[in-house]
Amino acid sequence: MDETLYPITDMVISPESILPGDNELTELSEGITTAVVAQHMEISEPLIVLKGLLETRLGLNLRDFKFFLQDTQELDPQRNLVDQCVQGEGLVQVNVEISYKNRSKKINIVDVLKPSDETLAELEAEAAPKKKKEKDEQVTKWVQSPEFKFIMDREDIPSNPQLWQYTHTQRWFKWAAKHFKLPAMSVNHDLWLISGKQLGQLTHEQFLEKVPYDPSDLMWTHLELLRKCKIVAIVQNTTETSPESPASNKKKIARKGSNLPLMPANRQSLELLNNRTGNNGQVQLWQFLLEMLTDKDARDYIAWSGNDGEFKLLNPEMVAQMWGLRKNKPNMNYEKLSRALRYYYDGDMITKVQGKRFVYKYDVDLKQLIGYDACELNRLVMEAEQKKISKELRAASSNLLI
Repeated sequence: MDETLYPITDMVISPESILPGDNELTELSEGITTAVVAQHMEISEPLIVLKGLLETRLGLNLRDFKFFLQDTQELDPQRNLVDQCVQGEGLVQVNVEISYKNRSKKINIVDVLKPSDETLAELEAEAAPKKKKEKDEQVTKWVQSPEFKFIMDREDIPSNPQLWQYTHTQRWFKWAAKHFKLPAMSVNHDLWLISGKQLGQLTHEQFLEKVPYDPSDLMWTHLELLRKCKIVAIVQNTTETSPESPASNKKKIARKGSNLPLMPANRQSLELLNNRTGNNGQVQLWQFLLEMLTDKDARDYIAWSGNDGEFKLLNPEMVAQMWGLRKNKPNMNYEKLSRALRYYYDGDMITKVQGKRFVYKYDVDLKQLIGYDACELNRLVMEAEQKKISKELRAASSNLLI
């Protein structure tokens, strides 16, 4: 085995690329041993990354398979090769055999090699067009509308559309028709004299009778997100203007000079900015979770647990679906989300709290990062939630009087 490892520092494998769904994979039959498979990967990545690459490449379900070095030493999948057996850095070629014999499921690492110069050249040539394709690919990503959120706060519109009165539904449609640029000739406000409960029961066919022109089904998708997630969503990077809200314009101007999350001056609602991002401007998972933790409307899904940075996923699947919505990955589930979270365990950002199901903890100094610690954030979110509950109780009482 060639033990000289060649450093390549610009080949990075993202966590999302290693998470195929179980329904896309086949099971290896007992008694089978595959031929030696050569797989390239960064030696600094944990072995679970190698497992994901092999799953994607071979189409096999390897979730229950254990790693072994030359069929003798069992390896920890959460650690990398450098920590356990091999010295070096950069891109390497890992040769493995996959076997299922005598009820033992193994991924046996036969050897680890330095890729040849020819192989490196081929890999770099393949990576270049792939990166360009990913950059050029247009995907639809949805985020919450700050404009309509301001309208809801100003006009006391409940965050739960099931509680909407006729006037609330009409106010929403008036805004949505303008935002999604529905042709004036196809907009009939009289068709939207319905309650929030009726809006929630609207079928696609009934919707098309009210909105016959809906390019790319954007308005319908917006309505589905409103009903299922209680989020008034718009397509990301859509520029919103709010002539009704001078305060919101001031807020946008103030944000331009800051890379840190800001807190509104009235301290009654919380809004975490998404402009402190990595990965070419894309929001990272730790940021997304912190954003949800500072959103009073997400308290049913995720909430702080105590004052030392611990938080609990109260509805793990819904949190995963919302993360998938943000990343345009409709097949996202909690299993995949939890695997992605494991990549933070070796750092100082997030860890799993042992012995507590669905409980994690921010190890990073939130006070230094965003200006508020977990205790302050928890208190402010609870205050905002109490205001929300009071507003919805008033709306419910008004509905009973109608």
